[in-house]
Amino acid sequence: MVESEPVCKHMQDTESTAGGLAEEKRVTLSTPDSGHKSKHAADCVTGVTAPRDPVIESVPGARGVLVDFGVRASDLFRMGTGEIMRATPHRCTRRLAGRDGETYYLKVYRPGAGRIGKIDRARSPARAEWDKLLDLAAAGIPVPEAVCLVEGRRGDRDPSLILLRGIRGCVPLDELLAQGADPSRVVAWLRSELVPVVRHLHACGFQHRDLYACHVLAPTGFAGPPALIDLARVRKSAELPARRRIKDLAALCYSLSPHVGNRALLRLLLDYLELARLDRAARRLVRRVVRKSSRIARHQPRYG
Repeated sequence: MVESEPVCKHMQDTESTAGGLAEEKRVTLSTPDSGHKSKHAADCVTGVTAPRDPVIESVPGARGVLVDFGVRASDLFRMGTGEIMRATPHRCTRRLAGRDGETYYLKVYRPGAGRIGKIDRARSPARAEWDKLLDLAAAGIPVPEAVCLVEGRRGDRDPSLILLRGIRGCVPLDELLAQGADPSRVVAWLRSELVPVVRHLHACGFQHRDLYACHVLAPTGFAGPPALIDLARVRKSAELPARRRIKDLAALCYSLSPHVGNRALLRLLLDYLELARLDRAARRLVRRVVRKSSRIARHQPRYG
């Protein structure tokens, strides 16, 4: 996210010789707090009302979900219940517990949030994420299901919202890491489940643009596939340039670095490249990832 990016602790620049990993140069980054996101209720979007003559899209079954919450789709703008996951003056994300046992995520945007968040200057942020969810799902990339969308007819000049159904048994990866998950189990899951998803994402021409641990849903027992979230800023191109792949990889390694050892991070990059050992091109990529991670660490979050 543009308004606030996670702050992670450290990462190392790693070189390789014929004998394997030989030289490591430490790059010290800033220490993370527990939140890459502001959770203060005072920061949350308030006083937002549904646009006049709203445009509403929904999937089959959405009506039952809304009935369980006791609201109509346009009433979601005023919903004040649920855990605040992230809050800025322009956007609020809440986690809601449904009566059906499912978890839902509600994102409410103020007018202009798409321009401020560098999402889209024309479409509403909710519409941008709705469209990206459909595109990514069609490409075989695991993402949550969009339940309903409410927006005005003036795009980003109107408030908008999107309601997503979470993945059963999954929570944001950063929450699991903060709970002290077994590092060896985490690394095994990252290598077998997450890295192939990221590789496929890039092979399909998509750049996440905010690929931090907080934007990955992981199964609580680290047994099963991940899902990617916070997708409004996803970018698609016919062939993804290297610099865009570097940005995603740097964000991911950066947010994992307080919890995963540096050699394990290097192993993840090798798995991404489908290499057993570093060659010249791979060493160049690793150096670029480390440099980008350091720049991310120096970024001053606007909120939270």
